[in-house]
Amino acid sequence: MTHTKTSMGEALPKLGLHLDEEQARLAGLNNTEIARQLDANLEGIVGGSVLEDTEELPVRVRLSNQNRADLNQVASLNLIPNNTNSNQNQNQIVNGNHRLVPGMLVKPL
Repeated sequence: MTHTKTSMGEALPKLGLHLDEEQARLAGLNNTEIARQLDANLEGIVGGSVLEDTEELPVRVRLSNQNRADLNQVASLNLIPNNTNSNQNQNQIVNGNHRLVPGMLVKPL
């Protein structure tokens, strides 16, 4: 055998959260909105661009690496409700049950 190819990548951690769905609903949030906001904070969103010579480079805005690595920081993020009239304490939405779970990144062949 002179050549092999694998489709499995490295195992990456995933963040597992147990949400109090009733508290989330009262806060004007749903699972999709919570996931979207966590993804934006952790993976980032393109917030603009910088022109370098003739190339336009995207600028990604996200939490610092230190804050992204701290589960307590992630659990204490302020989420923005869809319903701006909500007075629910957002820290009650994540009920303290957060953990890193194994994940697998699969790369296409």
